[in-house]
Amino acid sequence: MESASAKEKVLKTIREALIAKDEELLPEKYELKIDREKTKIDFPDLVFAEKFQKNGGEFILCQNGKELVEKITHFFHDKKLSSIFCNNSDLGEVLKACNVSSFDKTLISSPYDYFVMPVDAMVAETGAIVISTSSTNLENIQNHFNHIVLIALSTQAKRTEKEALSTILKNNTNSYPAQTIILRNTHFNKNLKITLFLRYVA
Repeated sequence: MESASAKEKVLKTIREALIAKDEELLPEKYELKIDREKTKIDFPDLVFAEKFQKNGGEFILCQNGKELVEKITHFFHDKKLSSIFCNNSDLGEVLKACNVSSFDKTLISSPYDYFVMPVDAMVAETGAIVISTSSTNLENIQNHFNHIVLIALSTQAKRTEKEALSTILKNNTNSYPAQTIILRNTHFNKNLKITLFLRYVA
């Protein structure tokens, strides 16, 4: 019960920090009296969230599917004229539910404003994100998109890159993705913005 309570407190802290939009609030609030080493082992999603934001990523926590739709809708509400690329059918349906139009064909001759795609795994030790695609045309993702919008579940957080890549192998026994990309802190720069919608799963 103590571990569950600690996790709820940290998640609440993350939420409050995001609502307040205070970049200095999160590191301070993370100084809760909990076992940090135990947190790294038992709650990789919390460790990832902390590292991801320190890397410069934008983190939006969603407690359930309804809240996910609401927050995606709010995120894109003033971006109606932007070009959005999403070739994942499931996420395409989510965008439709949010009244967001997107392109689903791999036309990479000119940059898109937003690239919406699912996450394969998140790496707690570095705050990195592992994504994969069936397209072979995304050799340099920074040249094609200004802003990547990622959708993930908290259960996809893994402790190490090795564990994350092993998970992808297990989940793709029949056909491995044409391209797997690890977005490390070097990808978080002024030319490429990364926003992560993280749906919490108990």
